[in-house]
Amino acid sequence: MLLSTVRPSKTLAHPVAYATFLELYREGNRAMTGFRAYLAAMALTIFLYTVVVIANHGWDLLSVFFRDIGEIAWPGQFNLDFMFMLTLSATWVAWRHQYSAGGLALAFLAAIGGAAFLSVYLLVMSFRVKGDARTLVLGARA
Repeated sequence: MLLSTVRPSKTLAHPVAYATFLELYREGNRAMTGFRAYLAAMALTIFLYTVVVIANHGWDLLSVFFRDIGEIAWPGQFNLDFMFMLTLSATWVAWRHQYSAGGLALAFLAAIGGAAFLSVYLLVMSFRVKGDARTLVLGARA
């Protein structure tokens, strides 16, 4: 709900309640600003880290990733856990877009892009939904 659409005399009858609403609105806005800053820092960090890894080790991620899983050791356990998080992220992105063609394309990017994709996606979407956390999570279902 936009702040400009709230009228103290119609929506919140008591001036104290209206003041409390304003405080919650401002707090939520600060929380979204903090969330956006975290997303931007996450995106920048993962992109820079990835550039260094590619420069030092090349593009051969998948063979290392699945080899570690096959060895049944802690690096493989972490990779398997991470793969499940990637599929969960992809499923959420597809669901958020109601399994449309565009949503499925974004889900594919989420599955292969991980935090690099999701941080940028959430940052962009947070601006598109004007900071509304409910719409950010639920998409058209909000």
